[in-house]
Amino acid sequence: MNKALLEFKNDALQDEYVAKFVSDNKLSDEEIEEAVFDLYNVSEALKVCKACKGKGECKLEAFDTHPGLVYANGVKVVDVPCEYKDLISPRYLELLYFPGEYVDGDLKVAGARSEVYKALKAYNKNPLKNQGIYLHGTFGTGKTFILLKEAKELAKKRINVVFVYYPDFCRAIKMNITTGNNEAIINKCKQADVLMFDDIGGEGNSSFVRDEVLGPILQYRMFAYKPTFMSSNYSISELEQHLAEAKDSSNLVNASRVVERIKMLMTEIELDDVNYRK
Repeated sequence: MNKALLEFKNDALQDEYVAKFVSDNKLSDEEIEEAVFDLYNVSEALKVCKACKGKGECKLEAFDTHPGLVYANGVKVVDVPCEYKDLISPRYLELLYFPGEYVDGDLKVAGARSEVYKALKAYNKNPLKNQGIYLHGTFGTGKTFILLKEAKELAKKRINVVFVYYPDFCRAIKMNITTGNNEAIINKCKQADVLMFDDIGGEGNSSFVRDEVLGPILQYRMFAYKPTFMSSNYSISELEQHLAEAKDSSNLVNASRVVERIKMLMTEIELDDVNYRK
């Protein structure tokens, strides 16, 4: 083995994982020499993983896997799931006015949801550029759950998601009108990579929230091409009527402005499914 290959070999065998693999599989000097670059590359990747441990931006090409080694008629490099990947998503998913702990499970596969799955699949091909989804349907059909699952998957891809329970968001905004504390939360909603408003239409609507909060957030996101999602018991046309009937005014023009932004940002999909809460 020439001097350069010997240096690669020695560097690779400094790694505990690589050294154990060589020992467990009783690799001969010839086999080590043939696989020296694979052994070295794996050892270098593992150095990156050990320095990260899910605490920072992954420097590897595939953030949720790292290269590993198997022996099958020779040394083979395979993808191994990252043991730290579950630590990543909480840093990229922020739940506002929503419980930090929520039920997590598999999405039920049902014919009624096929259109939703199809739309999410299309969206996920380019999640920072494609239109979001306006998901509406009756109470208990799983709209919130579907959006939460999508939010978690996006967070695993290191996409910053802000998930907002809209009725409590509106209450907080109205309570903070006199304190001047609204600007930070409004900017957070404007600037998130992906914004999800859950249960829009479930709030006690007001012209202030509609015109000074929701409208500007959607306007900013529309011009910045930032994906936005909403869930509601109302269709978009029904939501327009709800927004027009604010407690302190009735203004179809301003409601229509908000709805036009929603239509620009989102694809409307109805979830016509059973009530899973019964």
